[in-house]
Amino acid sequence: MKTRKQNNRKTNEGAVTTASEDAGMYVKLNVGDIEAKFVVDTGATLTLVSSKLYDMLTPLDKSYLSEVKTTVRSVCGNKLELRGKGRFNLHFGPNMLQSEAVVTDLQVDGILGLDFMKRHNCLIDVKNGHFCIGDFKVDLCFQGSIGCYRVVASEAVVIPPRSEIVINGTVCLAEGQKLPADNALLEANEHAGKDYILTARTLVRSGEKVPVRLMNTELDPKTIYPEKETVSTETKDQYDTVNAITRFDDSNDKDDDSEHHDLSLKEIQKNDHDLKIVTKWVETDERPDYKDISDKGFFLRSLWNQWNNLELRDGLIYRRFEDPATKIVKMQAIIPLSERKKVLQFSHDDKCSAHLGIHKTLAKIRQSYYWPGLQNDVRTYINGCDKCAKRKSPQKSKRAPMALVEANGPMERIATDILGELPETESGNKYILVVSDYYTKWTESFAMPNMEAKTVAKIIVEEVIVRFGVPHWIHSDQGRQFESLLFQEMCCILNIKKTRTTPYHPKSDDTENDTAENDPIETPYSQDIAVHESTLPVEETQEISYEGRRTRRKPAWMADYIVK
Repeated sequence: MKTRKQNNRKTNEGAVTTASEDAGMYVKLNVGDIEAKFVVDTGATLTLVSSKLYDMLTPLDKSYLSEVKTTVRSVCGNKLELRGKGRFNLHFGPNMLQSEAVVTDLQVDGILGLDFMKRHNCLIDVKNGHFCIGDFKVDLCFQGSIGCYRVVASEAVVIPPRSEIVINGTVCLAEGQKLPADNALLEANEHAGKDYILTARTLVRSGEKVPVRLMNTELDPKTIYPEKETVSTETKDQYDTVNAITRFDDSNDKDDDSEHHDLSLKEIQKNDHDLKIVTKWVETDERPDYKDISDKGFFLRSLWNQWNNLELRDGLIYRRFEDPATKIVKMQAIIPLSERKKVLQFSHDDKCSAHLGIHKTLAKIRQSYYWPGLQNDVRTYINGCDKCAKRKSPQKSKRAPMALVEANGPMERIATDILGELPETESGNKYILVVSDYYTKWTESFAMPNMEAKTVAKIIVEEVIVRFGVPHWIHSDQGRQFESLLFQEMCCILNIKKTRTTPYHPKSDDTENDTAENDPIETPYSQDIAVHESTLPVEETQEISYEGRRTRRKPAWMADYIVK
C-alpha cells in the first residue's frame, strides 16, 4: 500500500499560485507572465488549468473558452465543474509551446496530461530527473515522499472457486510509525503471490484496516491465512484448507474451550467416537457385516453404505464424490458432529458468504466437506436464519381467482349437506341428507341411519338422479363421505363435476346454510322425525313426506314438474 506524505509549502512572493501540497512530480513553467507548477500525470487524459490561475492571467494571455461537452472526473470519481476549453502559451524557459487545456477547479496550478505528452513526444526520465519535451528538456521537481506499507489478512478466509471477495486487510506498522491521513493506493506485491490469486489495484482511505479485493481463478477453493501477506500467501493444498474451519474463531463460540479452536481436523476426527470406528474399517480394509452395525446410529450406517467411496489420506477420512455436472472427482473431508455448525456458519453467515440460498450453500460446502444428512442440515439451518428471513419477502399463498357460478336451469347445479347427529328413531335413522337446487331453491331431505359414503351415494342416485336427472355440478363441503373415492367414482361415471367449499368456511355453500337456518319447514321436521316415524304407518309417512315437498315455497310450474 502506497501513501503520500504531505509537506507544507509556502506561497512564493509575486504572481505565483499555490501548487498542491501532495507528494508528486512537477515541472516549472510560465503561463503568460505567471509562474506556475504543473503536475506531470500520465494517468490524466486531458491537460488541465486551474480556475485560479486562469483568473490571474492578463486579458492578452487569456484564451477564449469554448464549451466542453464531455464529462471529466477526478481519480476519486468526482465530477469536475468545467468552465471551458482554450489554447494557452506554455513557456518552458526560452521554449514556448501552445497547447489546448480545460479550465476547472483544481488544488494545483495545472496538470500536463497524456494529450500534451503524445503531441510533443515527451519522455519522463525519473532516474536523472528530466522531463524531455521534443528536442529540449526541463528539470523535474519531486515534492514529498512516498511511503510503502505491508498489508496482511486480518482473518482466515476461504475463497470459493471462480469467485471474487473483499476481505479486511491490516496494515503492518513498525513501532512508533503512523499512517498519514490521506488516500492510499493498494496494489499487489510484484515479487509475491500465485497466479491463481489476483489482487485488484484499489484507491482506499488510509487506515489501519483497509479492504482488499481478491479473486480465485482456480476450480478449487483457496485459503488466505492471517498474519500472511495477502498477495504472497502460498495457498495450501485441498486437504489443509479444511483445517481453516477449525482455526477460525467464531464470535458465537466464545464460551467454548479456547484450546479446541487450535485443534486440526485430523485431531478432531481422532477424538470423534464414530469416526474412530470408520477409520479402523478403512485402515484394515475390512468392511463389517451389516448385522454388526444395524443397531448403530444413522451416521455409521450411512458411511457403511458408502464403503467404496471412503479413503484415508494423511490420517484424514475422505469421501470420493464425482460431480454429476462437471464429472470432476472431489475429495470431501468428513466432518464430525462437533464441527458441523461451524462449517454451516462459515459457509452461510460469514461476511464473505453473502447468505446464499440452499442450493448454492450446499454446493459450496460440497466443494470440500461432507457428512451424512448434509442436505437436510443445510435446508434446516438456512430456513432458520433470521437475516435471510428479514431480507426475503414473504411468499404469497396461492389463491384461486374469485368467480360467481350461476345456474341456468332446474337441477343443473345442486348442493348437498348432512344434518345430524339427531335422536335415533325406531328405524335406526340418525342423520338427514339435504339436497337443494340452486336455480329453483327446491329442497328435499332424506333420513339416513349413518353418514357413510355408500349410504350418501345410494340416496343421491336412487332418490335424486333417478327422479330429476343427472346434474352438471354437485357442490358440498369437504366431508369425508363427499371426498371419498366411492363418491368421486360415482361423479366420474355419471360425468358430474364435483366442487367443494373452503375449509372452515361453510358459508360458501349458501344454499344449504340458508335452508338449515331460515327454512321454517325443515326445523319441525328434523326435530319431530322420531315422533312421526314411530306413530304413523309407512304409507302415511311417505304421503306426509311427499305432501311436505308440495307445500314448499316454489314456483307452480316446478311443482307440476316434480309431481309428474
